[in-house]
Formats: sequence, structure tokens, C-alpha cells
Amino acid sequence: MQRILAAALFVFGVGTAQGATISWAKWKQDTLGLSGTASGIIELQSGRVRIHYKGEVQPPSRMGFGRPEWVPHSTFIGGVVSNQPRRGDQVSFYGGAGKGTNVITFSRPVTNPIIAVYSLGDGGVRATLNFNKVSLSFESGGPTKRHRGGAITIENGNIVVGQEGNGTVQVNGTVSRISFTAPVYEKFCSITVGLPE
Repeated sequence: MQRILAAALFVFGVGTAQGATISWAKWKQDTLGLSGTASGIIELQSGRVRIHYKGEVQPPSRMGFGRPEWVPHSTFIGGVVSNQPRRGDQVSFYGGAGKGTNVITFSRPVTNPIIAVYSLGDGGVRATLNFNKVSLSFESGGPTKRHRGGAITIENGNIVVGQEGNGTVQVNGTVSRISFTAPVYEKFCSITVGLPE
């Protein structure tokens, strides 16, 4: 009976949604510091979206080939996400009290952007990314090849939590900007942003 039901679901196109191809940000330049900046582009079939980040930017932020590797794939692929970020593209920060708000701005409104998170917190530190006025959905999570750890989680619908946490979340709805704080100091956390095609 289960085989018949599965075959029927396949034939009629009913079942779980397949992950979307995500166009990840290609970060082009950054300025380090507590009032740092980073900018880049996201190439979509519908046209280019410029992305700008303002807030804390620290080493090991990298624009292009390098670390993090965003592997294993199973940590950064799942839910609506079918492909992991480009190796090396990231914006990194340390967080901590009084560091202010980090703001991601898009050149035009975008729908359901994806945020990939690498190394939020560490083995002895539970850290959070507290997003403002948005609703988040968990998409994927798990260890990384380099630092291991586990999956990020979401609390209260808008707080990403990790203790050496990694994975992806979706910002639900259409937005022009996303802002968050990182109130707990740690060695570093990296993020990048992508848009579904």
C-alpha cells in the first residue's frame, strides 16, 4: 500500500517541495572594524541584486576563494536550500555587548532570502543572532568539516542560537533590509546571504 501511495504522489506531483537553487552573494569588498562595511552582488535570472552590509566586520572575512569551505554539504543544504554557499565568501564578526546593530540592505525588495551561518558560538559559548522584525524558518544544520559542532536552532521565531552552530535559515516574506545583533562575544561567526531563483 505504501508503494502504491508513493507512486501516486510521484505521478501527480504531490509531496515534499524540492529545494530551490540559491544564488549566493559574491562579496566584492569590505572594510574591517566595528563600523565596517561589505558589499557584493547576487546574480539572479531576473537581474542583479546589489547587497550591502554595515556593522561589525572582522577577520576572517574573505571576499572570494578561501575559508570557510561551507562543508559538509548536508549542513548547508536542506529544506528549501539545494546548494551550499561559494567557498570563502563570508562576512565575519565577533559580537559582544555594545557592538551595535548589523544591517543587510538589498538594492530592491527580495523574497525569502536565505542566511547561511558558520560557527555561531563555540564549544563553551552559547551565542545568538537576534534578528529584528522578521520571522525565520530553519532549513538545515549540522557540523562543519573544520570545527565540527552541530546545528543552529531558532528560538522565538527570530533568534538563531548556536554552540559551534552551523546551518541555514530563511527570512520569511519580502524585505529590503535585514538587521540583527550578536550580543555574545566569541572567537568569530560568519554569515553569507543568498536568494532563491
